[in-house]
Amino acid sequence: MRTRQDLSAGAASVLALLGMSLATPARGQAFTEFPIPTLLAGSLAITSGPDGNLWFTESGFSANKIGRITPAGVITEFVIPTANSFPLGIAAGPDGNLWFTERNSNKIARITTAGVITEVVTTAFSSNPQFITAGPDGNLWFTEYNGQKIGRITTAGVLTEFPVGAGRHPMGIAAGPDGNLWFTEYLGNQIGRITTSGTITEFPIPTPNSSPDGIVSGPDGNLWFTEGIGNRIGRITTAGVITEYPLPTAGSGPSGIVVGPDGALWFTEQYSPGNRIGRITTAGTITEFPIPTAQSGAHGIAAGPDGNVWFTESRAEGNRIGRLVTGTLFFALTPCRLFDTRNAIGADAAAPSLAGLGTRTIAINGRCGLPATARTLSVNMTITGAAASGTLLLYPAHLGSAPLATSISFRAGQTRANNDLLLLAADGTGFKVLNDSPGPVDFILDVNGWFE
Repeated sequence: MRTRQDLSAGAASVLALLGMSLATPARGQAFTEFPIPTLLAGSLAITSGPDGNLWFTESGFSANKIGRITPAGVITEFVIPTANSFPLGIAAGPDGNLWFTERNSNKIARITTAGVITEVVTTAFSSNPQFITAGPDGNLWFTEYNGQKIGRITTAGVLTEFPVGAGRHPMGIAAGPDGNLWFTEYLGNQIGRITTSGTITEFPIPTPNSSPDGIVSGPDGNLWFTEGIGNRIGRITTAGVITEYPLPTAGSGPSGIVVGPDGALWFTEQYSPGNRIGRITTAGTITEFPIPTAQSGAHGIAAGPDGNVWFTESRAEGNRIGRLVTGTLFFALTPCRLFDTRNAIGADAAAPSLAGLGTRTIAINGRCGLPATARTLSVNMTITGAAASGTLLLYPAHLGSAPLATSISFRAGQTRANNDLLLLAADGTGFKVLNDSPGPVDFILDVNGWFE
Protein backbone atom coordinates (compact mmCIF):
# COMPACT_ATOMS: atom_id res chain seq x y z
CA MET A 1 0.00 0.00 0.00
CA ARG A 2 1.27 3.47 -0.80
CA THR A 3 0.04 6.93 0.13
CA ARG A 4 1.02 10.18 -1.56
CA GLN A 5 1.81 13.08 0.76
CA ASP A 6 2.22 16.62 -0.54
CA LEU A 7 4.73 17.94 1.95
CA SER A 8 3.62 21.54 1.54
CA ALA A 9 0.50 20.97 3.62
CA GLY A 10 -0.54 18.44 6.22
CA ALA A 11 -4.06 18.42 4.76
CA ALA A 12 -2.91 16.67 1.61
CA SER A 13 -2.88 13.23 3.18
CA VAL A 14 -6.45 13.76 4.35
CA LEU A 15 -7.51 14.83 0.85
CA ALA A 16 -5.81 11.77 -0.57
CA LEU A 17 -8.02 9.57 1.58
CA LEU A 18 -11.01 11.35 0.07
CA GLY A 19 -9.78 10.66 -3.45
CA MET A 20 -8.62 14.25 -3.90
CA SER A 21 -5.19 15.85 -4.09
CA LEU A 22 -3.52 19.22 -3.88
CA ALA A 23 -1.51 20.69 -6.74
CA THR A 24 2.23 20.08 -6.55
CA PRO A 25 3.71 23.00 -4.54
CA ALA A 26 6.26 25.43 -5.93
CA ARG A 27 9.66 24.42 -4.60
CA GLY A 28 10.62 25.93 -1.29
CA GLN A 29 7.60 28.18 -0.70
CA ALA A 30 6.10 26.66 2.46
CA PHE A 31 7.76 27.58 5.77
CA THR A 32 6.73 26.36 9.20
CA GLU A 33 8.49 27.61 12.35
CA PHE A 34 8.35 25.77 15.68
CA PRO A 35 9.12 27.83 18.84
CA ILE A 36 11.80 26.39 21.11
CA PRO A 37 10.48 26.08 24.69
CA THR A 38 13.60 27.63 26.24
CA LEU A 39 13.88 31.39 25.70
CA LEU A 40 17.13 32.63 24.11
CA ALA A 41 18.07 29.04 23.32
CA GLY A 42 20.67 30.09 20.74
CA SER A 43 20.15 27.05 18.52
CA LEU A 44 23.05 26.50 16.14
CA ALA A 45 23.75 23.15 14.45
CA ILE A 46 21.12 20.61 13.46
CA THR A 47 21.32 17.08 12.05
CA SER A 48 19.13 14.11 11.23
CA GLY A 49 19.27 11.34 13.80
CA PRO A 50 19.06 7.57 13.38
CA ASP A 51 15.67 7.62 15.13
CA GLY A 52 13.88 9.60 12.41
CA ASN A 53 14.03 12.90 14.32
CA LEU A 54 16.14 16.05 14.03
CA TRP A 55 18.65 16.92 16.77
CA PHE A 56 20.09 20.36 17.47
CA THR A 57 22.35 22.25 19.85
CA GLU A 58 21.20 25.07 22.15
CA SER A 59 24.19 27.26 22.96
CA GLY A 60 22.50 30.08 24.88
CA PHE A 61 23.60 30.47 28.49
CA SER A 62 19.97 30.13 29.56
CA ALA A 63 19.73 26.89 27.61
CA ASN A 64 22.85 24.67 27.51
CA LYS A 65 20.83 21.82 26.06
CA ILE A 66 20.50 19.37 23.22
CA GLY A 67 17.15 19.57 21.50
CA ARG A 68 15.17 16.96 19.59
CA ILE A 69 12.33 17.76 17.22
CA THR A 70 10.08 15.22 15.54
CA PRO A 71 8.95 15.71 11.92
CA ALA A 72 5.60 16.73 13.42
CA GLY A 73 7.31 19.57 15.31
CA VAL A 74 7.32 18.22 18.88
CA ILE A 75 10.42 19.48 20.73
CA THR A 76 12.11 17.83 23.71
CA GLU A 77 15.18 19.28 25.42
CA PHE A 78 17.96 17.55 27.36
CA VAL A 79 20.20 19.46 29.77
CA ILE A 80 23.96 19.07 29.34
CA PRO A 81 25.71 18.14 32.64
CA THR A 82 28.45 20.81 32.38
CA ALA A 83 27.05 24.31 32.86
CA ASN A 84 27.70 26.94 30.18
CA SER A 85 29.24 24.34 27.89
CA PHE A 86 28.13 26.19 24.71
CA PRO A 87 27.33 23.16 22.50
CA LEU A 88 27.88 23.79 18.82
CA GLY A 89 28.37 20.99 16.27
CA ILE A 90 26.29 17.81 16.28
CA ALA A 91 26.33 14.73 14.05
CA ALA A 92 24.99 11.20 13.97
CA GLY A 93 27.69 8.73 14.95
CA PRO A 94 28.41 5.23 13.65
CA ASP A 95 27.26 3.79 16.99
CA GLY A 96 23.63 4.93 16.75
CA ASN A 97 24.15 7.93 19.05
CA LEU A 98 24.47 11.66 18.37
CA TRP A 99 27.85 13.28 19.06
CA PHE A 100 28.37 16.96 19.78
CA THR A 101 31.02 19.50 20.70
CA GLU A 102 31.10 21.78 23.76
CA ARG A 103 32.94 24.97 22.86
CA ASN A 104 33.36 26.50 26.32
CA SER A 105 34.06 23.32 28.26
CA ASN A 106 36.30 21.89 25.49
CA LYS A 107 34.55 18.53 25.55
CA ILE A 108 33.25 15.99 23.05
CA ALA A 109 30.02 14.37 24.21
CA ARG A 110 27.39 11.94 23.01
CA ILE A 111 23.67 11.63 23.57
CA THR A 112 21.60 8.52 23.03
CA THR A 113 18.29 8.76 21.19
CA ALA A 114 16.69 8.30 24.63
CA GLY A 115 18.41 11.48 25.83
CA VAL A 116 21.21 10.10 28.01
CA ILE A 117 24.26 12.38 27.78
CA THR A 118 27.86 11.29 28.37
CA GLU A 119 30.73 13.75 28.16
CA VAL A 120 33.35 11.45 26.69
CA VAL A 121 36.60 13.38 26.46
CA THR A 122 38.05 16.79 27.31
CA THR A 123 40.42 18.47 24.86
CA ALA A 124 43.07 21.03 25.80
CA PHE A 125 42.04 24.21 27.59
CA SER A 126 40.55 26.79 25.20
CA SER A 127 40.80 24.43 22.22
CA ASN A 128 37.27 25.53 21.28
CA PRO A 129 35.94 22.46 19.41
CA GLN A 130 33.53 23.49 16.66
CA PHE A 131 31.89 21.09 14.21
CA ILE A 132 31.91 17.31 14.12
CA THR A 133 31.19 14.57 11.58
CA ALA A 134 31.29 10.80 11.22
CA GLY A 135 34.34 9.68 9.26
CA PRO A 136 34.72 6.86 6.75
CA ASP A 137 36.89 5.01 9.29
CA GLY A 138 34.11 4.59 11.88
CA ASN A 139 35.41 7.43 14.08
CA LEU A 140 34.21 10.96 14.78
CA TRP A 141 36.23 13.88 13.44
CA PHE A 142 36.01 17.48 14.66
CA THR A 143 37.67 20.87 14.35
CA GLU A 144 39.41 22.85 17.11
CA TYR A 145 39.10 26.54 16.30
CA ASN A 146 41.58 27.90 18.85
CA GLY A 147 43.52 24.67 19.22
CA GLN A 148 44.37 24.84 15.49
CA LYS A 149 43.89 21.10 15.21
CA ILE A 150 41.70 18.44 13.68
CA GLY A 151 40.57 15.93 16.28
CA ARG A 152 39.64 12.27 15.89
CA ILE A 153 37.78 10.35 18.56
CA THR A 154 36.79 6.71 18.54
CA THR A 155 33.37 5.71 19.84
CA ALA A 156 35.26 4.29 22.85
CA GLY A 157 36.65 7.76 23.59
CA VAL A 158 40.25 7.50 22.36
CA LEU A 159 41.37 10.96 21.23
CA THR A 160 44.00 11.80 18.60
CA GLU A 161 44.78 15.33 17.42
CA PHE A 162 46.48 16.58 14.26
CA PRO A 163 47.93 20.15 14.17
CA VAL A 164 46.76 22.27 11.24
CA GLY A 165 48.98 25.31 11.66
CA ALA A 166 48.82 28.72 13.31
CA GLY A 167 46.22 31.20 12.11
CA ARG A 168 44.03 28.64 10.33
CA HIS A 169 41.14 28.35 12.80
CA PRO A 170 39.38 25.28 11.33
CA MET A 171 35.58 25.42 11.40
CA GLY A 172 33.32 23.13 9.35
CA ILE A 173 34.17 19.51 8.56
CA ALA A 174 32.68 16.78 6.36
CA ALA A 175 33.54 13.32 5.10
CA GLY A 176 34.50 13.48 1.42
CA PRO A 177 33.86 11.15 -1.50
CA ASP A 178 37.54 10.24 -1.61
CA GLY A 179 37.75 8.64 1.83
CA ASN A 180 39.24 11.77 3.40
CA LEU A 181 37.89 14.48 5.68
CA TRP A 182 37.52 18.02 4.33
CA PHE A 183 37.38 21.14 6.48
CA THR A 184 37.13 24.92 6.24
CA GLU A 185 39.75 27.31 7.64
CA TYR A 186 37.78 30.33 8.77
CA LEU A 187 40.73 32.72 9.11
CA GLY A 188 43.20 30.74 7.03
CA ASN A 189 40.93 31.26 4.00
CA GLN A 190 41.58 27.76 2.77
CA ILE A 191 39.87 24.42 2.37
CA GLY A 192 41.76 21.63 4.08
CA ARG A 193 41.87 17.92 3.41
CA ILE A 194 43.04 15.38 5.97
CA THR A 195 43.49 11.68 5.39
CA THR A 196 42.35 9.23 8.06
CA SER A 197 46.04 8.80 8.94
CA GLY A 198 46.44 12.55 9.55
CA THR A 199 48.12 13.95 6.41
CA ILE A 200 46.86 17.48 5.71
CA THR A 201 46.73 19.33 2.37
CA GLU A 202 45.41 22.88 1.99
CA PHE A 203 43.83 24.68 -0.98
CA PRO A 204 43.61 28.53 -1.00
CA ILE A 205 40.22 30.09 -1.74
CA PRO A 206 40.40 32.66 -4.60
CA THR A 207 38.36 35.33 -2.77
CA PRO A 208 40.48 36.95 -0.02
CA ASN A 209 39.18 36.87 3.56
CA SER A 210 36.12 34.87 2.54
CA SER A 211 35.65 33.22 5.98
CA PRO A 212 34.62 29.73 4.83
CA ASP A 213 32.19 28.16 7.25
CA GLY A 214 30.03 25.09 6.52
CA ILE A 215 31.05 22.27 4.18
CA VAL A 216 29.29 19.19 2.83
CA SER A 217 29.92 16.37 0.36
CA GLY A 218 27.74 17.02 -2.67
CA PRO A 219 25.79 14.61 -4.90
CA ASP A 220 28.14 15.38 -7.79
CA GLY A 221 31.33 14.00 -6.22
CA ASN A 222 32.58 17.44 -5.12
CA LEU A 223 32.62 19.31 -1.80
CA TRP A 224 30.47 22.42 -1.39
CA PHE A 225 31.08 25.15 1.18
CA THR A 226 29.79 28.54 2.33
CA GLU A 227 31.79 31.78 2.49
CA GLY A 228 30.33 33.91 5.28
CA ILE A 229 32.17 37.13 4.45
CA GLY A 230 32.88 36.34 0.80
CA ASN A 231 29.10 35.94 0.38
CA ARG A 232 29.57 33.03 -1.99
CA ILE A 233 28.96 29.33 -2.26
CA GLY A 234 32.13 27.46 -3.16
CA ARG A 235 32.69 24.12 -4.85
CA ILE A 236 35.95 22.20 -4.63
CA THR A 237 36.82 19.04 -6.51
CA THR A 238 38.75 16.28 -4.79
CA ALA A 239 41.74 17.48 -6.86
CA GLY A 240 41.47 20.89 -5.20
CA VAL A 241 39.96 22.98 -8.01
CA ILE A 242 37.69 25.70 -6.55
CA THR A 243 34.76 27.44 -8.23
CA GLU A 244 32.79 30.21 -6.50
CA TYR A 245 29.19 31.36 -7.01
CA PRO A 246 28.24 34.84 -5.71
CA LEU A 247 24.91 35.11 -3.89
CA PRO A 248 22.23 37.44 -5.30
CA THR A 249 21.71 39.17 -1.92
CA ALA A 250 24.68 41.22 -0.71
CA GLY A 251 25.91 40.68 2.86
CA SER A 252 23.70 37.65 3.43
CA GLY A 253 26.32 35.62 5.34
CA PRO A 254 25.83 32.02 4.17
CA SER A 255 26.55 29.55 6.96
CA GLY A 256 25.24 25.96 7.07
CA ILE A 257 24.91 23.82 3.94
CA VAL A 258 23.36 20.42 3.24
CA VAL A 259 22.35 18.16 0.36
CA GLY A 260 18.57 18.14 -0.09
CA PRO A 261 16.46 15.18 -1.21
CA ASP A 262 16.10 16.91 -4.59
CA GLY A 263 19.82 16.62 -5.34
CA ALA A 264 20.48 20.35 -4.85
CA LEU A 265 22.46 22.07 -2.08
CA TRP A 266 20.50 24.07 0.49
CA PHE A 267 22.07 26.68 2.76
CA THR A 268 21.25 29.29 5.41
CA GLU A 269 21.81 33.05 5.13
CA GLN A 270 22.31 34.20 8.71
CA TYR A 271 22.80 37.97 8.45
CA SER A 272 19.90 40.45 8.36
CA PRO A 273 20.32 41.47 4.69
CA GLY A 274 19.82 37.81 3.85
CA ASN A 275 17.60 36.02 6.37
CA ARG A 276 16.84 33.46 3.70
CA ILE A 277 17.22 29.82 2.88
CA GLY A 278 19.15 29.40 -0.34
CA ARG A 279 19.23 26.63 -2.90
CA ILE A 280 22.00 26.03 -5.43
CA THR A 281 21.99 23.34 -8.09
CA THR A 282 25.18 21.48 -8.97
CA ALA A 283 25.23 23.63 -12.12
CA GLY A 284 25.39 26.77 -9.96
CA THR A 285 21.84 28.16 -10.26
CA ILE A 286 20.85 29.94 -7.04
CA THR A 287 17.35 30.57 -5.66
CA GLU A 288 16.59 32.30 -2.34
CA PHE A 289 13.51 31.97 -0.09
CA PRO A 290 12.83 34.66 2.59
CA ILE A 291 12.26 33.34 6.12
CA PRO A 292 8.96 34.60 7.62
CA THR A 293 10.55 35.76 10.91
CA ALA A 294 12.74 38.82 10.39
CA GLN A 295 16.32 38.69 11.72
CA SER A 296 15.88 35.03 12.62
CA GLY A 297 19.61 34.28 12.56
CA ALA A 298 19.27 31.14 10.44
CA HIS A 299 22.35 29.04 11.10
CA GLY A 300 22.41 25.24 10.87
CA ILE A 301 20.55 23.22 8.26
CA ALA A 302 19.77 19.53 7.75
CA ALA A 303 17.81 17.29 5.41
CA GLY A 304 14.94 15.74 7.32
CA PRO A 305 13.50 12.24 7.00
CA ASP A 306 10.30 13.84 5.64
CA GLY A 307 11.95 15.17 2.48
CA ASN A 308 12.12 18.76 3.75
CA VAL A 309 15.01 20.90 4.95
CA TRP A 310 15.14 21.94 8.60
CA PHE A 311 17.11 24.84 10.03
CA THR A 312 17.86 26.62 13.29
CA GLU A 313 17.01 30.24 14.09
CA SER A 314 19.69 31.34 16.54
CA ARG A 315 18.75 34.93 17.32
CA ALA A 316 16.29 36.09 19.98
CA GLU A 317 13.93 37.28 17.25
CA GLY A 318 13.84 33.74 15.92
CA ASN A 319 14.39 31.16 18.65
CA ARG A 320 12.70 28.58 16.49
CA ILE A 321 13.36 25.50 14.44
CA GLY A 322 12.27 26.09 10.88
CA ARG A 323 11.05 23.67 8.24
CA LEU A 324 10.99 24.43 4.52
CA VAL A 325 9.23 22.30 1.95
CA THR A 326 11.65 21.48 -0.86
CA GLY A 327 8.88 20.94 -3.40
CA THR A 328 9.36 17.16 -3.48
CA LEU A 329 6.47 14.77 -3.03
CA PHE A 330 6.71 11.89 -0.59
CA PHE A 331 4.91 8.62 -1.26
CA ALA A 332 4.55 6.51 1.86
CA LEU A 333 4.86 2.76 1.42
CA THR A 334 4.02 -0.10 3.73
CA PRO A 335 7.55 -1.25 4.75
CA CYS A 336 8.80 -3.57 2.04
CA ARG A 337 12.02 -5.56 1.79
CA LEU A 338 13.84 -4.51 -1.37
CA PHE A 339 16.98 -6.62 -1.14
CA ASP A 340 18.44 -9.32 1.07
CA THR A 341 21.80 -10.77 0.09
CA ARG A 342 21.06 -13.85 2.21
CA ASN A 343 18.32 -14.89 -0.24
CA ALA A 344 18.93 -16.43 -3.65
CA ILE A 345 15.25 -16.73 -4.55
CA GLY A 346 12.17 -14.66 -3.83
CA ALA A 347 11.08 -11.06 -4.41
CA ASP A 348 13.96 -9.69 -2.32
CA ALA A 349 16.65 -12.02 -3.69
CA ALA A 350 20.07 -10.34 -3.85
CA ALA A 351 22.54 -13.16 -3.14
CA PRO A 352 25.46 -13.51 -2.77
CA SER A 353 26.86 -11.48 0.15
CA LEU A 354 28.63 -8.23 -0.66
CA ALA A 355 32.24 -9.07 -1.42
CA GLY A 356 35.03 -7.48 0.57
CA LEU A 357 36.51 -4.32 -0.98
CA GLY A 358 33.91 -4.54 -3.72
CA THR A 359 31.17 -2.43 -5.29
CA ARG A 360 27.83 -3.74 -6.53
CA THR A 361 25.29 -1.93 -8.70
CA ILE A 362 21.70 -2.61 -7.68
CA ALA A 363 18.79 -1.79 -9.99
CA ILE A 364 15.32 -1.20 -8.55
CA ASN A 365 13.40 -2.60 -11.54
CA GLY A 366 9.99 -1.92 -10.01
CA ARG A 367 10.58 -3.89 -6.81
CA CYS A 368 8.16 -3.06 -3.99
CA GLY A 369 6.11 -1.13 -6.54
CA LEU A 370 8.68 1.66 -6.81
CA PRO A 371 8.17 3.69 -9.98
CA ALA A 372 10.84 4.83 -12.40
CA THR A 373 10.12 8.41 -11.28
CA ALA A 374 11.45 7.74 -7.74
CA ARG A 375 14.54 9.85 -7.11
CA THR A 376 15.19 9.29 -3.41
CA LEU A 377 14.21 6.37 -1.17
CA SER A 378 13.48 6.45 2.54
CA VAL A 379 15.15 3.26 3.74
CA ASN A 380 16.29 1.19 6.66
CA MET A 381 19.51 -0.69 5.99
CA THR A 382 20.81 -3.60 8.03
CA ILE A 383 24.15 -5.37 7.91
CA THR A 384 24.82 -8.76 9.49
CA GLY A 385 27.38 -11.53 9.41
CA ALA A 386 30.31 -9.24 8.72
CA ALA A 387 33.59 -11.11 8.42
CA ALA A 388 35.57 -7.95 9.24
CA SER A 389 35.01 -4.39 10.42
CA GLY A 390 34.28 -1.71 7.86
CA THR A 391 31.68 0.59 6.34
CA LEU A 392 29.12 0.56 3.54
CA LEU A 393 28.61 3.56 1.27
CA LEU A 394 25.46 3.86 -0.87
CA TYR A 395 25.29 6.32 -3.76
CA PRO A 396 23.63 6.92 -7.17
CA ALA A 397 24.72 4.36 -9.78
CA HIS A 398 25.67 6.91 -12.43
CA LEU A 399 28.55 8.26 -10.33
CA GLY A 400 31.98 6.81 -10.89
CA SER A 401 32.98 6.89 -7.23
CA ALA A 402 31.24 7.11 -3.88
CA PRO A 403 30.51 10.79 -3.17
CA LEU A 404 28.60 10.52 0.09
CA ALA A 405 29.62 9.99 3.67
CA THR A 406 29.49 6.58 5.30
CA SER A 407 25.97 5.13 5.28
CA ILE A 408 26.62 2.56 8.01
CA SER A 409 29.69 1.35 9.94
CA PHE A 410 30.06 -2.07 11.54
CA ARG A 411 32.37 -4.39 13.42
CA ALA A 412 33.12 -8.01 12.67
CA GLY A 413 30.20 -10.24 13.65
CA GLN A 414 27.95 -7.27 14.42
CA THR A 415 24.37 -6.75 13.28
CA ARG A 416 23.52 -3.05 12.84
CA ALA A 417 20.70 -1.02 11.32
CA ASN A 418 20.42 2.60 10.24
CA ASN A 419 17.77 4.87 8.65
CA ASP A 420 18.84 6.91 5.64
CA LEU A 421 17.74 8.75 2.51
CA LEU A 422 19.14 7.00 -0.55
CA LEU A 423 19.61 8.99 -3.75
CA LEU A 424 19.00 7.05 -6.97
CA ALA A 425 20.55 7.63 -10.38
CA ALA A 426 18.50 9.93 -12.57
CA ASP A 427 19.00 7.56 -15.53
CA GLY A 428 17.15 4.75 -13.75
CA THR A 429 20.20 2.55 -13.09
CA GLY A 430 19.57 2.49 -9.33
CA PHE A 431 22.39 2.75 -6.80
CA LYS A 432 25.74 1.32 -5.89
CA VAL A 433 26.88 -0.08 -2.58
CA LEU A 434 30.57 -0.09 -1.68
CA ASN A 435 31.83 -2.48 0.98
CA ASP A 436 35.20 -1.15 2.14
CA SER A 437 35.80 -3.96 4.63
CA PRO A 438 38.19 -6.75 3.59
CA GLY A 439 35.57 -9.45 4.12
CA PRO A 440 32.03 -10.29 2.95
CA VAL A 441 28.94 -8.90 4.67
CA ASP A 442 25.21 -9.47 4.23
CA PHE A 443 23.10 -6.44 3.38
CA ILE A 444 19.34 -6.06 3.90
CA LEU A 445 17.45 -3.02 2.59
CA ASP A 446 13.87 -2.13 3.53
CA VAL A 447 11.98 0.80 2.00
CA ASN A 448 9.10 2.75 3.55
CA GLY A 449 8.60 5.42 0.90
CA TRP A 450 10.08 7.48 -1.89
CA PHE A 451 10.40 11.07 -3.08
CA GLU A 452 9.72 12.50 -6.52
